[in-house]
Amino acid sequence: MTNGIAKDGLSVEDLAWRTQARTALQEHDHAALDALLAPHEHAWLDGARALPGIRWRLRNLQDKVLTLDERLQQAQRWVAAAPHSYYAWLRLGACWQDAAGELRSADVAALVEDSQWLAAQLARDHAVHAYLQAIPLSSRPALALDGIKRITSYLREPNWLLALQAGQPAQSDEAALAEHYPQAWPQALQLLSRFGAPLQVLPDSLPPLLHDRSQDDFDAPLAYWMRLVLEQRPDDLSTLEDTLYFLYPRWGGSHEAMEAFIEGSWCRGLDLAQSNALRWRKAQDWLAESPQRDDSETVAAHERAYTQILDWHLDRNLRAEVLTQRAGLRYRLGRHEDVENDVQWDAQHMQAVFEDLQQAWTLDRDMVLHEGLSNLEACTWFAHVDGAEALFAHVVDYAAREGDSAIGLLWAATAIEHGLLGQTADPERAAPLLQRALKLAPQENTSAVTFAANLFCDVSQTAGLSLLQRMADDGDAGAMSALCDLYKGRLGGRDQPQFVDAEKAAYWQERAVEGGDLIATYNLGVRLVAAGGADNEARARELYLRCLQDAEAGERVWGPTCRNLACLALDGQNDAHKREAVERALIPLWWRGDDDDKLWAAGYLADIYHFGNGVPANAFLALTWLQRASEIDPEYVDVVRMTPLINGEGRWFGASRARKQQEQDRQQVDSATWALTFGQRSQDSDLTAV
Repeated sequence: MTNGIAKDGLSVEDLAWRTQARTALQEHDHAALDALLAPHEHAWLDGARALPGIRWRLRNLQDKVLTLDERLQQAQRWVAAAPHSYYAWLRLGACWQDAAGELRSADVAALVEDSQWLAAQLARDHAVHAYLQAIPLSSRPALALDGIKRITSYLREPNWLLALQAGQPAQSDEAALAEHYPQAWPQALQLLSRFGAPLQVLPDSLPPLLHDRSQDDFDAPLAYWMRLVLEQRPDDLSTLEDTLYFLYPRWGGSHEAMEAFIEGSWCRGLDLAQSNALRWRKAQDWLAESPQRDDSETVAAHERAYTQILDWHLDRNLRAEVLTQRAGLRYRLGRHEDVENDVQWDAQHMQAVFEDLQQAWTLDRDMVLHEGLSNLEACTWFAHVDGAEALFAHVVDYAAREGDSAIGLLWAATAIEHGLLGQTADPERAAPLLQRALKLAPQENTSAVTFAANLFCDVSQTAGLSLLQRMADDGDAGAMSALCDLYKGRLGGRDQPQFVDAEKAAYWQERAVEGGDLIATYNLGVRLVAAGGADNEARARELYLRCLQDAEAGERVWGPTCRNLACLALDGQNDAHKREAVERALIPLWWRGDDDDKLWAAGYLADIYHFGNGVPANAFLALTWLQRASEIDPEYVDVVRMTPLINGEGRWFGASRARKQQEQDRQQVDSATWALTFGQRSQDSDLTAV
């Protein structure tokens, strides 16, 4: 959702307020914090829609360079020092809510393990408890009630809260959960330990506002909490948007239910622009997923939808959001990558990207800075769209003042240090901007190394190499790996023959592997396998396993590492290594890889389970994986090869014997293999979203 900033972005006054608030928090001046926040909350409660509002101010109280762990600890110190501060408890609840989201992970529900659900629910207990502590400290605790509504919408209400509202004593679920999930529970406690321990003391009573909950309210918790929020702050668009999200089909709702909600009594007090904001959120159920470039029918449907939405009456910040998101779609259409990984740019589509971002910039500068800068970067430096560099310079200049965008600050620091984009070269002024950018980058999942490589290839070799060298000297393993690539003669997907230096390449690769860089680690594993020999292969296996342990699904090295580890193990003689490859590489590749990965993994697994290569032969599992591969591509070589074998074709009564064997083998699948094959959670798990 948008930050909701006016067309000129954050004003001088807004930035001064943010600095003052962060300084007060850092210096433990809690009375000043309350005084800074209260007027904005009261204005919002009274119906004001000034931007930036109270939610933005609460979100931006804590410096973005802090990790989630550090933000949580800061909020805990605030609560301990000022236990009667409503805002302190709100921030503590929000930090625990963020922790719950991180523990659960962003995977779809079927792929979230029991331990992750349990850990997230333990963090939820802390969040709900903090919001409950906040409620009596305000005469109109809409924000605290909204916090409970948001976290319980997808992690359910704690049983102890339901018990208290039913007039019963609160009791801990820990013993029952530990008994029901003997393996997952200790893992959940270990996951939670990054942030703390389970909630130690449950409340023995609730604020009067939460008494007298009816049975209908117990049966419809989302509506119950929404009603409580709206009683304190009528027609709050953010609360209504959040409720609408949980009417998406993925949560058991429907588009009809969403439309009925928008047209119903809950939203009757909204003006036209607010109602259209809800319709935009409704469309996000499908519009947020950009189609493939070759899916012309879906692409056309997306373009028609964007055109229709932009014809609606929209607030300017929301119009900027729609334009920025459409620019993202058009970027995907404009970028062509061939089998050699060479990228070509479609001039017409990239011109459209630029025009969308140019219009969005006139409406909401923060939207372009935080959501559209990478696409504008492509227009400027890769596709070379006329006029893009001038707009890019304006955005970068604003980023230097706004101070909370990692990629924006990287560009600002580079431009100021090297005199690019119309800036006067001033290394002294650039230094603190770069320092902050490098601290922000990991919090925003921004790769400063990728930035430096693109800078080297498309803007300034001097600036790019200087940044890589500086980061490597400061211990950044990714920068070390990039220097290794450069001195091997290739960086950013392009040949760099003039930089080839075998001695420097070897030096930086060794340092990168020692520093834990995944790309360097993977590349060393590949070379060791190519060199051959038992010792080299054993070391390669260790390196591949390190990559799988540290890489997230979708990272550059993850898919190739899964494939290489599987091939290395299954071509060998060690059954333990083979089973390890099945469980840690092939099956995860099916669940989290792209379609090519899924097809390759499923075909391989059909072969493995049919012949019993490192795992017990199992006709049911062989058929399962064959069917999964066939659904993606019935002409795939492994599908064609394995279908007659698995289905018993060409033998007397082969088909009936195969079916019988498959039915028998289904009963032989152990619970761990079943969970891996059909979903990461156990068969009797009830740890689901609402």
